[in-house]
Amino acid sequence: MNNGTDFYGISRILLNHAGLPNFFPITVAMQHGWLHAPTTFEASGNPQEIWVWSSKIGHKYREQFPNIFIREVGAPFCYLAERLKIPYPPSEHTGSIVIPMHSSRYVHASFSAIEYAQMLSELPPKFQPITVMLYYLDMNKETIDAYKSKGFNVTSNGSIFDQNFLVNFYLNTYKNKYCIFNELGSGALYAGYLGLKLIPYGPHAELINKGEKHISKKHLLKNRADYLINNLSSINIHEELGTEHFKTKNELKNLILSNCTIASIAKLFTSRSKSAIIKKLLAIKKNTANYK
Repeated sequence: MNNGTDFYGISRILLNHAGLPNFFPITVAMQHGWLHAPTTFEASGNPQEIWVWSSKIGHKYREQFPNIFIREVGAPFCYLAERLKIPYPPSEHTGSIVIPMHSSRYVHASFSAIEYAQMLSELPPKFQPITVMLYYLDMNKETIDAYKSKGFNVTSNGSIFDQNFLVNFYLNTYKNKYCIFNELGSGALYAGYLGLKLIPYGPHAELINKGEKHISKKHLLKNRADYLINNLSSINIHEELGTEHFKTKNELKNLILSNCTIASIAKLFTSRSKSAIIKKLLAIKKNTANYK
C-alpha cells in the first residue's frame, strides 16, 4: 500500500465504500490523521495522487507539493461511521471517553499521566463513568496504572496496522456523552462527528521530536490548534473532516480504478518489500502489551 492507506484499516474502509474487494490495491497516498500542516510522509513515495480530507489542508498540500495531484475526499472515518451507524437515543448517552494526546514512533507526547488522572478525578459526577482510551504506543504499565488507580477504565483500539482500529474507535466512543481531550487530534474530531460534546481539559503536551524526518517545527508549536479548540462547533468539525468532499460509492470506485494502472501497481508493490512489512509487524508486537 502507499503511504497512509495501510494504517488504521483505511484501505478496507475505502474499498468497502466503493464496493471493491479488500485485496484490491489503492495506488494513491492518503492523509491518515488530522493535520494542521502538511507532512512529507505522504509525498515520500512520489505518488501520482495524494488524497486529503479537507479544502483547507488540500490548499496547503498544493502549495508544498505543486507537482503532485492533490484530491479532497473527506476523512475515511466518516465513511465508516455512516456505514456502522448504530441507533442509540441521545438521552441514553452517558459517561466520558478521554483521549490523551498520543505519541508516535518518533514523536513523544510529554505530559504526566498521573497529573492528568488527578485532574480527571476532580471532574463533576456528570462525567462519570470515565474511560481513558490510550494509543497503542502509550499502553505501558506505568501509564495504565496511573489512570486505573483513580478508578477509570482503560482501553485501546489496536495497533496502527490493525484493520479494525477505526471500528474499535467507533465502538469505544459512540455510546459516551462527552469526549475529553488535552490536545486536539483526530480522535476528538471523530468524537465530535459522532455527536459527543467536546471538552478540552488536561495538561499541555509537549511534542518532542526523536527522529521523525517527515514533520516540521510547525507540527510542534505549542499553540498550533488553540484557535480551533476554542471555536469547535459542528460546522468547523465538518470542515476539518472534509465532509463536503465525500464521494458516492460509484465516484470512489471510479477514482480508485482510474488510478490503478499497471505501472502504478508495479510501483506500489516494489516500493514496500515483504521483509520491511514483517519488521514493522514484529516491532508492533514487541512494543504492544495487552493490559486489561
